[in-house]
Amino acid sequence: MGVINHNQNLTRSLPEKQAQADLIRLCREYRRRLGFSIEYHHVKGHLDKVLRWDQLTRVQRENCIVDSVARTALLDAFLDDTYISSIFPHEQVVVKVDGKRVTGSPTTAIGRTWGYKVARELFHSRKIVDRKHFRLIYWDGVESCMKTFPTMFRVWVTKHVSHFCGTNRKLSRIDPTVLNTCPSCGCINEDTSHVVRCPSPGRTAFYNDSVSDLIEWLKEADTDPQLVYMIEEFLSGRGDVKVASLFAHDLPIYGFLASLMDEVGFDSFVEGRILTVLVDFQFAHYQEIPTRWTVERWAKGLIQRLLGLTHRPWLYR
Repeated sequence: MGVINHNQNLTRSLPEKQAQADLIRLCREYRRRLGFSIEYHHVKGHLDKVLRWDQLTRVQRENCIVDSVARTALLDAFLDDTYISSIFPHEQVVVKVDGKRVTGSPTTAIGRTWGYKVARELFHSRKIVDRKHFRLIYWDGVESCMKTFPTMFRVWVTKHVSHFCGTNRKLSRIDPTVLNTCPSCGCINEDTSHVVRCPSPGRTAFYNDSVSDLIEWLKEADTDPQLVYMIEEFLSGRGDVKVASLFAHDLPIYGFLASLMDEVGFDSFVEGRILTVLVDFQFAHYQEIPTRWTVERWAKGLIQRLLGLTHRPWLYR
């Protein structure tokens, strides 16, 4: 509806954050070049999914046909790797950032691109995520999930991921009287990664309960059974199990995903940095079964529970 409303008035300026601004500008230019006036009307899409063909009006049928043709053209282009130019006829201005076309706010696009590059180098220098693995992570899901947390929990996530939480390794640098040992198992050098790896019986039982809760949720969320098995083994191994070996022979396609999870690492996973390809696997599974779940909701729920799993040992500690 926003595209229609903005196209009716050719003189009104577009907001800086206007979504699909490039399309609106193009439609306005076409209207200026036409020798006659036109008026836009909204036609609901995909009505053929909820109504029989004979129940649709002529305009609705035409809209469904055009949608089908466009979908077929996109699939063909993807399979053949043949695409038309993204610069359309009579388009006066095209904004690109880092080679990608900007369809909405230029400010947001520039900020996200700059932030991505700075974060990639920072995470690499801090040995949090290797530079070559950074693009494999489902960052859109991490961002979406973080927005749901209270402010102080977001502060904790930031401190934990950046290794600035109050472990005894960190506290001993501030206060010489603090011993750099784990208060639960007595191991020397209690760093951030030790929090979810502590072998003390109490914290191990607490951790295993958290893993069981997460696995139950995965099953309730109609998760691919192979992914459930993979995630359970990965979490239960606490960084000592290579899950790629579990799928190397029988299910090589899952072995590919498992090898990526092993490579990116256990710490990234329990801190909510799941792989984009993991989300893709779950999306493919949802396409094959009847479910009310969306993959975005599934990914957000998984990230939330992984961060909760990492936070709970702090409560025990």
